[in-house]
Amino acid sequence: MLEARVERARRTTINGLPFITGELSSQPVVLLLTGMSMVNAAMATQLALDRFPIDRIVVCGIAGGADPALGIGDVVIPERWAECLEASIVREHPGGYGGDILADPLGLPNFGAIFPHMVEVRSAVGAERKLWFDADPALLARARTLDLPGLHVGGAGVSGPVFVDNAAYCGYLHQTFGARAVDMESAAIAHVAYANGVPFIAVRGLTDRAGAEDGENTALVHLDAVAERCAGVVAALLESLGS
Repeated sequence: MLEARVERARRTTINGLPFITGELSSQPVVLLLTGMSMVNAAMATQLALDRFPIDRIVVCGIAGGADPALGIGDVVIPERWAECLEASIVREHPGGYGGDILADPLGLPNFGAIFPHMVEVRSAVGAERKLWFDADPALLARARTLDLPGLHVGGAGVSGPVFVDNAAYCGYLHQTFGARAVDMESAAIAHVAYANGVPFIAVRGLTDRAGAEDGENTALVHLDAVAERCAGVVAALLESLGS
């Protein structure tokens, strides 16, 4: 959806991954499609940072809605992201689950056998363990100036290496992490951005309720329309950076 908006576009392929350079909303951009999954997102992001002079990362894509107050078609720009399935899947004992030998002092409840914990981040400044990766405050401030219908700035997002289509787990993510959106890439990109010291923000359009909707999952039904709406928000955000 964004590719059609790029002016003076030039395509370069690196390690099988196409990159498009040009201008979008009068801003110089490097556009790439990471592919689905945390690993693909992290690999593609690091490759882009290694090969191009990138000074900020703006993610555009779809997600499941974990906040029951939001609707399909809404666009969410969370303030922070967590890798919700960085976790231990522990043994079952009489009376429940326990024995998470890798547990961090998070105080977060478990979801059955799944006990979430922090992720280790390594960078030039050393190693640390983190739960949350924050969006860039300056980009968030710009996003809050946008007067667009169905746009919600703030709250949290979560990512994991699975497609979530389970009402109980969706509810757990909202209650435990305060998640408004759940996807398979944004937290991984935020992780790479943080390790490289590059400002990050993610714009996600909601195509489904991650299993909490009535009837079948609607992600594929609304994919194109929501992706187009999300692309419009990103274009408006980039335009605001030039004002």
